[in-house]
Amino acid sequence: MTWTPSCALGDTDYAVYEGTLGDFTSHTPMMCSTDGNNVAVFFPPLDDRYYLVVPQTATREGSYGRNSAGIERPPAVAACLVQEVRGCP
Repeated sequence: MTWTPSCALGDTDYAVYEGTLGDFTSHTPMMCSTDGNNVAVFFPPLDDRYYLVVPQTATREGSYGRNSAGIERPPAVAACLVQEVRGCP
């Protein structure tokens, strides 16, 4: 899995979350760090899953993205870091 780097200055790492399709608040940490890389290698299970990539600084997570209605997705219950959503310059 690959993604473009975060547009926010200070985002130096990424977390990857996995959830079950149909329950879009079910995401849990799969990787709390990619060591700053914008690639993650893993073998997904055969059932229906979704994945979210969340940018990070050393102390906070950014956005989990927006849903199709344009509403910010909620953070994971057991998140890797505390969420603080910031805009890009």
